[in-house]
Amino acid sequence: MLKEKTGVFYPFINFTGIHLVPTLIVYACTLPAVQIIRVAPAMNVWAGLCLLLSVGAFTMQGIADIQMHRFRRARTGGFIRLGLWKYSRHPNYLGEILHWWGIGGAAFALMPSAWYLLIGAVLNTVLFLVVSIPMADGRQSKKEGFVEYKAQTRMLLPFKK
Repeated sequence: MLKEKTGVFYPFINFTGIHLVPTLIVYACTLPAVQIIRVAPAMNVWAGLCLLLSVGAFTMQGIADIQMHRFRRARTGGFIRLGLWKYSRHPNYLGEILHWWGIGGAAFALMPSAWYLLIGAVLNTVLFLVVSIPMADGRQSKKEGFVEYKAQTRMLLPFKK
């Protein structure tokens, strides 16, 4: 799809938009963990809570991916409305977003002067909200019933709409 839309510019778009920018964002997301390991600051309650958030979010992402895998393997078609997907169209994305906020938050709690380590979580969130989710919803919008599904199901937060 991207190749068709960008034509002659596809190699540049592919390299920057598909490979370089997301890789740099993931690198920025990992920097807080690297700093925590490198500096080894004394743990505190806030950092512990952030790390629990990260582990919980990572678990949520894994569960959502397993649920989607099972749904696709069943080949029932339509939209998944089970488990974490019952109230959220993108619980796996929410898990990834919260995972990096947990890592960044832990680094901030341990090293407040290194606030810039939160930039990775910010950029990751923007990437999901501006690129990944609109692209996924765009693909889903081709399916019959998407308008109703979208009206009934929140984009990220898994709460009844």
